[in-house]
Amino acid sequence: MKRLLSFSAFLFLLGSTLVAQSFNPTNPNAISGFGGAVALDDQHIFVGDSPIGWPSGEQPGASVYMFETDGKGMWVESKVMKAPDSQTGDNFGRSIFLENGT
Repeated sequence: MKRLLSFSAFLFLLGSTLVAQSFNPTNPNAISGFGGAVALDDQHIFVGDSPIGWPSGEQPGASVYMFETDGKGMWVESKVMKAPDSQTGDNFGRSIFLENGT
């Protein structure tokens, strides 16, 4: 049995309860744990999409989505990253850490 869990990530403006923008993965088959991990700097937002709650051995591949500003105040998806040696259950994208812009 295949389960799809739909997750999103939301950007709020400082001091506001209004959603400035929502983020969703572009690949509808990859919706699993999107938004479970988020990191950002001045120019990028990284959102992890690591499967959660799947039976052992059935997890779909995980990824990290990168969004960049379009210069007009909106964030657009610019890259989807996957581990080059991806394996079922490897937890890629489960946590994200940025240091010195990388």
